[in-house]
Amino acid sequence: MAQESETYTAKQIIAWNVAMDYLDKVGLEYTLNEDWAIYINHPTYDWQAYQYYPTTNRWASMVNRKNKYRKHYSCKGIEDLVTRFILAKDTRNASRA
Repeated sequence: MAQESETYTAKQIIAWNVAMDYLDKVGLEYTLNEDWAIYINHPTYDWQAYQYYPTTNRWASMVNRKNKYRKHYSCKGIEDLVTRFILAKDTRNASRA
């Protein structure tokens, strides 16, 4: 997380805790970054990750930890991101096999 000298607002701490609790519940691996982002690893593809900012509900699709198109999207929350984009992508690809 960020440096200890920084003070966190209650909203930031709550948003991080809600997101981490949900990710633990669904079993997705993630790492925290000092820029208030949570990097969520894709359950199937090692090269795919998602950068998520819980305080603003903005996210980006990352390839090898790089935001190739420098584009961020909005979602309704962590549950929306996981069900509509992360796990749904896995389901779509599985149905093609």
